[in-house]
Amino acid sequence: MNAPVKFARAETFPFIEVFREQCELHSRLHAQGLLSKPTAVDHLRWLAETWHLVELHGQHAVQAIIAKPFAWIRYSLVSDHPPAESIDPVRPEPPKRDYRTAQSTIDAFWHVVRNESTEYLTRWLFDHPLDAPHLQKLWKQKGAAA
Repeated sequence: MNAPVKFARAETFPFIEVFREQCELHSRLHAQGLLSKPTAVDHLRWLAETWHLVELHGQHAVQAIIAKPFAWIRYSLVSDHPPAESIDPVRPEPPKRDYRTAQSTIDAFWHVVRNESTEYLTRWLFDHPLDAPHLQKLWKQKGAAA
């Protein structure tokens, strides 16, 4: 007869460390296009439930562990620098980049200034909130030059 199998208790075996490694592996597989993100996350949730990690550490902690490597992958796609450790891995902040007004927007601004009413110009600037400060500076520079 077979002897009963004794499993290590979750408190003594470092399931959480193995789970972190699994999260990193799944995020790499997703980044390489070998595994879809929903499939990866579903499998990781299944592991967390099977290993009773949600009961031991809480749902938010498990979700943060799952999300962190995926956040690093997202940052590596849009930025040369990895996210800071202090960033919440569940909702990482987008990388900060300097915004520049496109030349076509500047040309359109001057067209509106020359050919439209002040009410239309006000509405047009309201539709371009990121561009408005730069366009205002251009307006002041042109006024000073005139």
